[in-house]
Amino acid sequence: MSLAGHAEREEVRSDAFRALESANGDAAAARAAAPTVAALHARSQLTSRDDYTANKALRRAMRVQRAEAAVSEAHREALGLPEHIPLLLPTAEDAVRAAAVAFNPPPSGSSRFDERRREKRLALRSCAVLGASPAPATSSPAQQSLMAKRKRMEAAGVTFGRPAGADVFGGGLARSVAAQPRRHQATATRR
Repeated sequence: MSLAGHAEREEVRSDAFRALESANGDAAAARAAAPTVAALHARSQLTSRDDYTANKALRRAMRVQRAEAAVSEAHREALGLPEHIPLLLPTAEDAVRAAAVAFNPPPSGSSRFDERRREKRLALRSCAVLGASPAPATSSPAQQSLMAKRKRMEAAGVTFGRPAGADVFGGGLARSVAAQPRRHQATATRR
């Protein structure tokens, strides 16, 4: 709707034909808006007539929302997620999409991964935890003869590994340090 200014209103009052045209235009606009006004009036009557029923329906809807929020909160806490991460409720579409995912089952029998894992575990179980590892049961004849030779040498008093008193660097550092004072003494006595 447009409101007329003061000068226009005075002109409509003074001119009878203009007043008649304006009245006809207002009546046509009122007839066009009548269904909308009637629907708004009926809606207002329904919602404002019975406040108790409207309040009851609102409380019921809020109870359902609070129950859903409590379930979601308990699930979020069970997953250990922080409070600022909201969880959405599962939907039927989610269930359909999850059912469509097909995971590849392991091949029949054992896979290569299982075989390798079994082999590695068997190897770990067969070696000693402390001390030298025993010779494998399936060693070659050359390995067996080397192990027998080593045992004979150990029985004769030969030690394998670092000699007694050697440092981490194979004894070279200890020998060089032990040899230095003798050189200094020798040079000091010559003077």
